Amino acid sequence: MAENLNLKDYDKLIQLKSIFIEYEKNFKAKGILKKLNESIHCTGKKYIEENKLDNLKIIDFIQEDAISYYDSYKRDENYSRLIEHIDLDKINKQFINRFKYYGKDKYDYKKLMERNYNLFINSIIKNVKSFNI
Repeated sequence: MAENLNLKDYDKLIQLKSIFIEYEKNFKAKGILKKLNESIHCTGKKYIEENKLDNLKIIDFIQEDAISYYDSYKRDENYSRLIEHIDLDKINKQFINRFKYYGKDKYDYKKLMERNYNLFINSIIKNVKSFNI
């Protein structure tokens, strides 16, 4: 199933996941959710790299995806570079809050990215074109 869903429509995959989350106690739904997570993982990364997601969706993807693919974010530099697709000209208060917090807890990118944290920070900084306020 995951192979058939990969690289399709990211928003529809997210909607489909939200439906199955309501039934996640059902063993069949758990299997479907696992396949959906795999598809969202591949599709979301591809959509970010192709600049098809807005800032909030990028942050949502990173924070949600890291739950299931935590080790990938620690080891693979490509995940640290996803943040470079943020459009700094479209940063707003909602984005800042979402970037800083996951629910009520502060989000710890340093812990997530581990040895790739400097690359993560540099990926943000390299997008700064001006310092106008």
